[in-house]
Amino acid sequence: MLFLDEPTTGLDPGSRAELWDLVRRIRAEHGTTVFLTTHYLDEADVLADRIVVVDAGEIVAEGTPADLKSRFTGNPAASLQDAFLSITGRAATSDEPIAI
Repeated sequence: MLFLDEPTTGLDPGSRAELWDLVRRIRAEHGTTVFLTTHYLDEADVLADRIVVVDAGEIVAEGTPADLKSRFTGNPAASLQDAFLSITGRAATSDEPIAI
């Protein structure tokens, strides 16, 4: 099991892509479970098999990215950010952090 807490914060785009390639290789070659926290919802959307949305210290939703988007926006092609905003009822300008 590999725990990563905000691993790409502050990385340039090239380094960010290299880190995710490394994580994907570790998962594929060793069957490693990766537990990730991130504020980058685009990252979670592409990389996660399962997402848990934590808001104000409480689990408020969980599922696959497609499931969360379908359930909370009615559109599986929506962004995960749109789903998050629907789940939490918060405006996109909120400064409160979340963990996914």
